[in-house]
Amino acid sequence: NRKVGGSTPPLATTTTAGHVPYGLRLCVSQAAQSCQRPPWTRRPSQDARPTPFPTGSPAGSLCHHLSGHLTPTVRRRSTETEIDVAGATLPHVTMRGRMKTALVLGGTGSLSSTVERLVRDGWRVTVTARSPRAVPSSWAGLGVRFHVVDRSESETMGELVGDGFDLLVDGQCYTPEQAEHLAQWSHRCASTVMLSARAVYIDSRGRHLNSEEPPQWDGPTPESQPTMPFRGEPHASREGYGSNKAEAERVLMARGARASMLRPSKIHGPGVRQVREWPIVQRVLDGRSWLPVRDGDRVESTTSTAVLADAVLACASNPATRLLNVADADAQPARQLAALVARAAGAELQQVDVDATCSPPIGVLPWNQDNLLDISALTQLGVTPTTFADTIQQEVAWVAGIASRGQDGGWQLPEWLHIATPDYAAEERCRPAPGATTAKSH
Repeated sequence: NRKVGGSTPPLATTTTAGHVPYGLRLCVSQAAQSCQRPPWTRRPSQDARPTPFPTGSPAGSLCHHLSGHLTPTVRRRSTETEIDVAGATLPHVTMRGRMKTALVLGGTGSLSSTVERLVRDGWRVTVTARSPRAVPSSWAGLGVRFHVVDRSESETMGELVGDGFDLLVDGQCYTPEQAEHLAQWSHRCASTVMLSARAVYIDSRGRHLNSEEPPQWDGPTPESQPTMPFRGEPHASREGYGSNKAEAERVLMARGARASMLRPSKIHGPGVRQVREWPIVQRVLDGRSWLPVRDGDRVESTTSTAVLADAVLACASNPATRLLNVADADAQPARQLAALVARAAGAELQQVDVDATCSPPIGVLPWNQDNLLDISALTQLGVTPTTFADTIQQEVAWVAGIASRGQDGGWQLPEWLHIATPDYAAEERCRPAPGATTAKSH
C-alpha cells in the first residue's frame, strides 16, 4: 500500500509470496497454456483427448488446477510467474467436451470484469499482467490462470498464444509495433479484441482530446470519424497516445484477422487503474459537505467495465474485423455524474460552482469535455448498454473497501492505482462567500 498522493514505483516483473492474494498458489512456467488445441487447428482425431506439449518445451510445464491449497507457495525459475487460481467448481464445457479458451493480455485492470464474465460464461481464461499484486482476491475459486509477463516481451507472448485461443483480448496494445505482433497472433485465434480509445478521434480541424485547444464535435462521434495521423510520437505523451492507438488500429485492420477494435471513454468500474471518482469518494469518507464544481454542465460519454465486458463477449460471438464505440447508455452532465458518485458513497454533497478566479484542478470533475460517442453499432451487435447509475455503486464499494487509514490519518490505497486527492485547504480559499450563487445540490 502507498499513501494517497505519494509516488508510484514501477511495477515489478517478479513476485514474492507476500504479494499473493490469500487463497492463491504460484507456480512457475515460461509460457504455460492450455493443452487443448483450438478447433480450427485440430485434426478430428485430436478431439478425443488433450495432447500435452512435449516435455521440456516452453509450454511443457503446465500449472495444474489446485483444490484445497490455501497457502501461497513460490518457486522461481524465470521472470515469468504463473498464478493458478484454484476452482471450487470447474466451468461448464461445450457439447463436444471442450471448454472455450480465452487469453486476456493485461486483464487485472479495466478488463478484470471481462475476465470474470468469461469465467461465469464457462470459458477457461488465462490472464497476463506485469504484477500479481493487482490480482483481485475475488478470483480465488474462479479457475483463472495468471502469468506475470510484460507485454513488450513479444517472443514470450507469442509462445503463450501458441496454437491460438477461441478469444484473444489485448488491453495493452499501445503502439504500431505491438499491433504488428497482435495481427500475427490474431491469425491463430477465432476472435481477437483490441482495447483502443476514443482518443484516436480528431475533429474537422484536426484537434483531438489532448490538444491545447479542445475539439468541437458535430453531434455524437461515429466510428467513421477521422482519426489522428501517426508521426512517430512516443505513445506515453499528450500527442502520442491517440496517434499511436490510431496507427495500431490501422495496422491491425490491414494485417490482422477477425479483429475488433473497441473505443471506450472514461472507463469506470471495479479494478480500474485510474480511479477518477476517488476525489469525490474521499470527501464523502472524510465527512465533507460540499463539492467545488467547474464546467459542471459538460456532457461526456462514460464506459463501465460491465458494458466493456458485454462488448467483448459480443465480438467473441460474432468474429469480424470492426471498429466499435463502447459507452454507457445515459450520457449526463458532469455535475449529475458527480452527484451519483457521492450518493453511491453515502452522502449528498452541496455543489458549489467556482470560476476562473480559482485555478484548476479545483472544481475540475473527471468528465470535463463535451464529447458523446455514437453507440448505435454497439446496440446493433446485440449489446444493451448499462447506465452510469446502474454500475457506479460497484466501483465505489470496491475502492472504499480497499482504502484504509494510515497512522497519520491519511488514506492509503494500493500503489498500482492512479488517483488524485483533493486539496481541502485550497478549496476553502476558493469557496464563495456566504450568500453567493451556488449550484443546486443534486
